[in-house]
Amino acid sequence: FATLLALAPYGPYPVMPWSTRSSAQEERGSIAGLQFLAKPPAEGTKRPYPLLLFLHGSGERGHEDGRDLGKVRQNGPWSASGAERFFLVAPQCPQDAVWPALAEQVVLLTREVLKTYELDTSRCYITGLSMGGFGAWAAAYLAPELYTAMVAVCGGFTKPLPRETSLSTMLQLAKVKPKGEDLDKLRDLPVWLFHGLKDKIVDADGSLLLYEALGGKARGFSKLRLTKYGELGHTIWSSAYKTQGLFNWLLGKRGAKPGGALASQTPKRISPPAPPATLAPAPLGPIPLAPLAAPPRAAPSDADRALQIAPELPQKLLKLLESSEASPAIPDLQDVSDDVTWDEWDTEPTGDASESDASDAPLQSLTKTKQPSRAVREARRTLSIVQQLHPLSRVQTQAGKKRPMTEELPARKK
Repeated sequence: FATLLALAPYGPYPVMPWSTRSSAQEERGSIAGLQFLAKPPAEGTKRPYPLLLFLHGSGERGHEDGRDLGKVRQNGPWSASGAERFFLVAPQCPQDAVWPALAEQVVLLTREVLKTYELDTSRCYITGLSMGGFGAWAAAYLAPELYTAMVAVCGGFTKPLPRETSLSTMLQLAKVKPKGEDLDKLRDLPVWLFHGLKDKIVDADGSLLLYEALGGKARGFSKLRLTKYGELGHTIWSSAYKTQGLFNWLLGKRGAKPGGALASQTPKRISPPAPPATLAPAPLGPIPLAPLAAPPRAAPSDADRALQIAPELPQKLLKLLESSEASPAIPDLQDVSDDVTWDEWDTEPTGDASESDASDAPLQSLTKTKQPSRAVREARRTLSIVQQLHPLSRVQTQAGKKRPMTEELPARKK
């Protein structure tokens, strides 16, 4: 990596003009008063690299001089399978602070890392665990356009907090349902939440209430996901960052680059319209009219042929109306079509349950019912007339079942 350039101070948080290589695969530096450790992606990764910014928990806080910066490797995605496709950056929170109180510095660090290492601004992801989960939300609240997607593990929502906020005060926010107006500018941010339901450090409501406030299942599976561990407590980050498909889900999210493709396109020159061609005047006199040709007649379908080969069907139905049998069979209706869905309102709906909402499977299956043929529709309509005019209590159907005439059949689309 190239050494960080000397950058101008930004407000009360100067950007340090140095960066050192701590190992063959890592680099350490300081931006906006935050020590950070950076690790490039695996060889062969296509440039520009996507950025994954990781905010650790309270146990990995350290000295401001960076003497214990290696703590940031202990937990989180640093060694997770799949994270090697990202340019990974992990800043360290000072011992006397919490991440939500440093949201402005986190945002500044993110912007400078993107610029200095020439990373892909359309793939800038943020993740955090425990205290870092709160910090990720505070940073995203401050700059929602900066981050493409978020993974928050056993954390909760908060806006940026005052510098003197204590850890215990921040943890109490997990029990408070976020206000709708505080989430308005974050509703387009794809989020994946993780939480253990037996968490005694950060209440599980930190994720459950947030998931509900963000819209829950109505947001769609690709925009908002919640993974709950029913038998686990606070230390779920190893399981969370090993979740199959997690990093693929992140890389599938892309944001708009500053001054995107549309801004860089050269406007096309619009040629003036050509003048209309001058038409010679038509000679006066009667205009001969060509005879209109009859439109071609479409070939009859199988359903039409099925109706045509049974011309005796109306006579059979008339004889049925004049008969006095209690339960006559109607063989002509069976001859019209052998469609097994003729009596589909008696069949149990089937359908594939989706991962997001299995309870909707029966409802979804009703929209996939096979449409009846024209012959079947005509047979049903004729049978309905027979049932209304003839005083029969039951009519035998093709399947051999009997159903009361007084039962209301479901409405059918014409």
